[in-house]
Amino acid sequence: MLWMFARIGNRGLRRSYNGEFRMRRLILTALACILATVPPFARALKLSPLTLPITGNVAQPSIAADGDDGFILTWQQKHQSGASLHYAQLDRIGQVQQQGRIASSEPAHPWFINWADFPSLVVLDNGDWVTYWLQKRSPATYAYDIHLTRSTDRGRSWSESIIVHRDATATEHGFVSLVPAGRDRVLAVWLDGRNTASAASEHAHEHGDAAAMTLRSTVINRQDVISDEAEIDARVCDCCSTDAARVKGETLLIYRDRSADEIRDMHFSRRDRSGRWSAPALVHADNWKISGCPVNGPAMAVNGDRALSVWTTMQGEVLSVRAALGDSKGFGGVIEIEQGERTMGRVDVAPWGRSGFLASWVGGDALPLSNTVDAARMDVTSIRLIEIDGRGKTLNRAVLTTLPKGANPGMPRIATSGKAAIAAWTEALGGSTSIKAMLIQP
Repeated sequence: MLWMFARIGNRGLRRSYNGEFRMRRLILTALACILATVPPFARALKLSPLTLPITGNVAQPSIAADGDDGFILTWQQKHQSGASLHYAQLDRIGQVQQQGRIASSEPAHPWFINWADFPSLVVLDNGDWVTYWLQKRSPATYAYDIHLTRSTDRGRSWSESIIVHRDATATEHGFVSLVPAGRDRVLAVWLDGRNTASAASEHAHEHGDAAAMTLRSTVINRQDVISDEAEIDARVCDCCSTDAARVKGETLLIYRDRSADEIRDMHFSRRDRSGRWSAPALVHADNWKISGCPVNGPAMAVNGDRALSVWTTMQGEVLSVRAALGDSKGFGGVIEIEQGERTMGRVDVAPWGRSGFLASWVGGDALPLSNTVDAARMDVTSIRLIEIDGRGKTLNRAVLTTLPKGANPGMPRIATSGKAAIAAWTEALGGSTSIKAMLIQP
């Protein structure tokens, strides 16, 4: 009898244990299914300051991928005889492999040097490097041309420059975007002031009383043949940078438009495979009405078949940094990145990983606001970084640097090459300028 009771008891214990085990297995299976639907937690980005062998009165850096997991940094330098444009080729971890001078100004032909409108470089499909500088046509402040130059040997030598526009007016031509256009061809897009030639004075130019600034493009090959000249938009904001990138064999362009009643929101246009530009369309209706140019242009990058546009606008009494995901057909809802009294904008963006993006901008304080924080410590400028995935989700935020009060970071630029990115900016303080850079890794 005791033996039978023991057997019955053991069976009961086994049934109880097996039931509990099955229940635990069901719970674990359900939990695994739930976790599978949650995106993995992003690892913090690794930030490493770079030491660059660049000295002197240097500023206006720009950074580009070199097509071989490395980078090309360009910058301008002022000196007693004028100005010069330089480059440095960096490897995948930001170490300088070679550097040199691209061009120098001549006393009779000074350059237009400006913190917001400065040269960039692009590597074409055939490996050529193409860059430019802005050269004065007349003593008037806003009278300069775009001089394009090319290297067919990775920076060792540079061609004689050509002017990309053929209007020959002593007006503003700048805020250039360069994009590969197949083989040895480069697509140049710029703000063109040829229609402002009737302006009575520089005051009229600055306040928008003259004829409108236009947005134009052209294609240039290795033999310096200019073709496919086009006017993309007949009325745009006077001094906001443009940006463009290729997606599926087409080119997507973003810029700040200017309506007749001074609404200056982001627009985009698509250049198809045949070279035709689409009618300009809104990225998003911010309805920012401003009588003068904010000197705060947009940025755009493409990863696969997806594009991320980033821009600055005024919402209420403060600036906002916004973004939107899209493609060559248009853009979706707004991603709010930052809004605040110390937000300055000056955005840039680069592809990151398989489908994501890294965007940079100039913000304010680097510390969270609280009653215990000394207000004097908050009056700083910081260059910020955000990682956004292909669905618009924020994965990481970081502060690249915090600058002393009064320091001007210029227009920070960012580029991705291989599995790394580099951000570069100007640090101007107390009458001297230098170039700083940060290596960004997963």
